[in-house]
Amino acid sequence: MNDFIKKYFWLTIIFIILIPILIDLGFEFSETEKFIYYAVSALLALIVAVYSFLINKDISDKIDIKKIPRLESAKNRTDIFLLNKRVNTIGRDISNDIYLNNEKISRNHAVIYKFKKHYFLKDLNSTNKVYINDKEIIESILKDSDTIKFADIEFFFRLSDF
Repeated sequence: MNDFIKKYFWLTIIFIILIPILIDLGFEFSETEKFIYYAVSALLALIVAVYSFLINKDISDKIDIKKIPRLESAKNRTDIFLLNKRVNTIGRDISNDIYLNNEKISRNHAVIYKFKKHYFLKDLNSTNKVYINDKEIIESILKDSDTIKFADIEFFFRLSDF
């Protein structure tokens, strides 16, 4: 977390908690003082939220999706699954990293994992198999632009150097 955000985050937390604690201890505040307190609390929270948004937006603007290993749908090129974990599970069960809602896909169909600098695809004993470049596989290394089929759903594996 950025130092600016940390500083204002803690200042906001302390400020929001301070007055209720003082009231519990028996201190009394006029309506004007309470209004100023709530206005400053809201302003500090707004500063933290806006600055945090701008920092995250700035970082996301710098991320080039073409630099991240991914699966791109062969049918619809806008369907992209980033492979941003060491192990990426694929299947019909919603708990998978890559959820494919299709009856021909097994609940836990396959896994793509990274070992050293390479990515591997492993079939998890699926009913309708896994194919790389139209060849059925049990486990295989992936290369850039490989065509992968899970049952009848086709993807392109995209990899670029980091």
